[in-house]
Amino acid sequence: LTASGDWGREPLLRLAERLSRFVTRRWQSQREVNLRIHKDGLTGVFNRAYFDSQFPLELERARRSQGPLTLVLADLDHFKRVNDRYGHPAGDRVLKMMARRLQDALRRIDHVCRVGGEEFALILTDTPAEAAHEVVGRLLDAEYTETVDDEGHGRPLRVTFSAGAVTFPGAGLDPFELYRKADAMLYLSKDLGRDQCHFWDSEGQHLRLVPRPN
Repeated sequence: LTASGDWGREPLLRLAERLSRFVTRRWQSQREVNLRIHKDGLTGVFNRAYFDSQFPLELERARRSQGPLTLVLADLDHFKRVNDRYGHPAGDRVLKMMARRLQDALRRIDHVCRVGGEEFALILTDTPAEAAHEVVGRLLDAEYTETVDDEGHGRPLRVTFSAGAVTFPGAGLDPFELYRKADAMLYLSKDLGRDQCHFWDSEGQHLRLVPRPN
């Protein structure tokens, strides 16, 4: 802002302050709208629309900084049985519990997204394969339990997940290619017994992680 001869310094500063508050309120309002659009209504984590837009952006950032990025796709094991036996309200509580635990286990710079009914995508920024192995290993070792109603009695229900993971740039450069490979690793984990994760390897020697015995 610049003042003409008719403007004094104080009126100009007051105008600048009002304009600053207006811009800040507009920015905050737009940010709240964007968060509502991109948050999953049930679990509170990011939704599929956010993942579809954010994953390519994070991949581009990793490409420009020449840094690593790991994508993990995780699917709750036998989740349909939970809904069928205990009802959808119990299933919803399990999903919310899982989303909360995933958020608590990861860094603020990582992204937890619910991309399907019982499927989550984890975008681990600036995370090489070795570090991602440790992260996923901790997630597999953790116990996920939610209390559900079983014929009028509260029962602790333990759930597990299967996962597939890829690390940029070794696993590929394109977001669709990386997602496809992570999805293939997820289904490999399911086919080989669930409650485990496979990391894609270009030689076909996919690393398999399973929970450590108690």
